[in-house]
Amino acid sequence: MKMRLSVLACICLASMVPTLTWAQNGVEIGQMVKQTMKESWADIEPIGQDEQGAYYLMIPYSEVISGPVVGDRDFYFALINEHAALVNKKVANFSVDGKESDYEFTQEINGKIMVFSTVEEKKAKTVTFYAQELDKKNLSLTSPKKVVQLSFAKLKRDYERAIFKAEPSRDKSKLLISYSLVNDENSILTFGYVLLDAGMKEMYTWDGSLDMSDGIYMFDQFRVSNKGEVYLLTRFFDNKKDYSKNASLKKTNILSATRSMEYKANYDHRIVRFDSNGGSKIIPVPAEKTFYNALDLGIGADGNLLLIGFYSDNDENLPSGAVCLKVNTKTNTVTETGKKDFGADFLMPSDISIKNVGLAAGKDQFLSYRFILSDIQFNKNGGYTLIGERNVAQQKRNGNVFYTVNHMDDLAVIDVNAAGAITGVYKVEKSQQAVDMEIFNASYFYTEYNGSKYFAFANMGKPNFKENVLVKITPDGKQTKEVMYTTKDAEVTIRPKDCVLYKGKKLIMYGNKNNRYVRWAAKTF
Repeated sequence: MKMRLSVLACICLASMVPTLTWAQNGVEIGQMVKQTMKESWADIEPIGQDEQGAYYLMIPYSEVISGPVVGDRDFYFALINEHAALVNKKVANFSVDGKESDYEFTQEINGKIMVFSTVEEKKAKTVTFYAQELDKKNLSLTSPKKVVQLSFAKLKRDYERAIFKAEPSRDKSKLLISYSLVNDENSILTFGYVLLDAGMKEMYTWDGSLDMSDGIYMFDQFRVSNKGEVYLLTRFFDNKKDYSKNASLKKTNILSATRSMEYKANYDHRIVRFDSNGGSKIIPVPAEKTFYNALDLGIGADGNLLLIGFYSDNDENLPSGAVCLKVNTKTNTVTETGKKDFGADFLMPSDISIKNVGLAAGKDQFLSYRFILSDIQFNKNGGYTLIGERNVAQQKRNGNVFYTVNHMDDLAVIDVNAAGAITGVYKVEKSQQAVDMEIFNASYFYTEYNGSKYFAFANMGKPNFKENVLVKITPDGKQTKEVMYTTKDAEVTIRPKDCVLYKGKKLIMYGNKNNRYVRWAAKTF
């Protein structure tokens, strides 16, 4: 059974239940829908919208967790109208010529919702990609169209599974499908990619190898330009450096789901630039006196590369501030274009009143933290925004029992203009905690509306109080906070992958109770 790693440990999260007390802030509540165990799903994914409403793909338990589960493997398509009501729901059929296929991802291209699935032939070592368009009127899929077939026949070793990720270009004219083959120990055996145009025609593939004999590479993300140029951001650990994670890094150098800093300055950043002839070039990112904790890679409107993230210039390697670098794609030169110091803003959480009691230690725990990065957001004014979510591993106690939780609190919001200069760094206060950090990775929703930035999230620091919040940052940097609703139910939160900005002005949010009782809510900006 193929495990969807991106949604692992996300069961029983985002929720809205009948016991909610709604603030009088124009929130529309959809009707509660009861499902059977067979109908219930473990995860949802917004896949597009039109005049009818917002479209979702519902992902079953069997695609999220391994082992025996209650329910079948049925995916569903759902249509939610602008008033947060469930209009229609139908089973999704991914079969190809009578063969069962595995769902991989969905992309909206030229107004069409394209669903991609694969048929794998383990003996022949081939994986064939098929694309199907969603018929929005009937919530059904068109006949499957063969996109590309990947052959792994040259790989002499057996592999456990193939992992695929999709990355569209900024103008949606190109689609990069990257893959990695891993064994049963999750060690990467080989990786590559195929580049498609908007018509789903293959432009070129890359299945070569990189010379990684000089150290350990952790692959963070692929990016593809509007012209079809492909880049890969990596963290590089030199063989000559002394670090303790050498063995584990060799087993986990797959495209990482979270781009976050380590606690030691034992790595550098490098960019791999690929060409259509199958060649590659390594572009080092010099740090000089500072250490770049975490960087995110984006491609600007001019075709040059932007690196936005956090740096440190202290012995503890704590983030000192925000940084932006620009890479000239003609000369491969890297230039630091801006820095902004944090001061003491992030040394301690901003609002201890919304955090759970039972902290076994004090300030020292907050002196080792990192930022979890989201993707660079392209703003309508031509600039960029990067968001870092502050993560602290805390020791808690319940009586005489001690345990560790990951506290996800304040957001660091970095604004960069089109030229690559930092124009603002903002701190947004929030409080969340979980035993498993993956549950709250990127536990907020970000969008733009009418020139302002909006952040939706749930403060979940205390078990008896949850507030679902909307924070607005105006172009001049002023913040306002609005509580959309509060609840005492422990299963209520807001996840970014559950939210849709409908028609550019209405936030549609999904909620459930034990995945059996579901409904949506909508907040108009």
